[in-house]
Amino acid sequence: MKYSKIKGYLNVLGNVSILKTLYINLKLFPFFQAIKLPIVIGKGTIIRRVGRVILNCPARPALLTMGVLYLFNDKKSNQGIWDNAGTIVISGKVTLHTGLCLHTKSSGKIMFGGVNQIGMNNILCSEKLIEIGKFSQTSWCTQLMDTDFHYMEDTETGTIYKKSEPVIIGDDVWIGNHAAISKGAIIPNGCIVAAYSLVNKPFQTPNMILAGMPAKEKRSGLKRIFSEDREKELDQLFNSCIHE
Repeated sequence: MKYSKIKGYLNVLGNVSILKTLYINLKLFPFFQAIKLPIVIGKGTIIRRVGRVILNCPARPALLTMGVLYLFNDKKSNQGIWDNAGTIVISGKVTLHTGLCLHTKSSGKIMFGGVNQIGMNNILCSEKLIEIGKFSQTSWCTQLMDTDFHYMEDTETGTIYKKSEPVIIGDDVWIGNHAAISKGAIIPNGCIVAAYSLVNKPFQTPNMILAGMPAKEKRSGLKRIFSEDREKELDQLFNSCIHE
């Protein structure tokens, strides 16, 4: 058991770019905070603009990792992009997987509540505000964008529509693979967004399954179990039922 843990740690360290990690920390933080290496960058991650990062929690090693930890479907060849011209706020542990594009304009802000995992090949793009609550996570190939990048005009009335509105994601939210969360979306605490769904408006009911194109409320009173310990207990329970 000890050997497997040591091997796992060595594999993780092998994915880290020391130069990129040192560069981004020294660029962002005062020296005595930077040497704790609160941000760890993987070898496959491209750093374009560093921007501003605010820590709303004590600095500690690997508070945010990008392109370092791999799940079953992560690929080391996937290039991630850190392109932050705005502000990122970190309030707890954040894991950004491979192939992720993190982009903020100078007016943009992305806020992580903590204990967040953002999956492989995701897009996080902010012109105004994307707020992700505590314990909220996304699967692979999802898209969170608070902007359309362009204005729309009503050809009959001349009304100009906003191109950007905040995206607010509550606590304990799960967003399935290939889902798109667009400007003006509000996802309450405990909600599940089904795979291949589009959330483009505010919802108010917590613990709801949101599904469809565009998403609608499908079923209430459900939430995902995130605890690994609880999952192991349930695996044992259901496996024992199968063999009875």
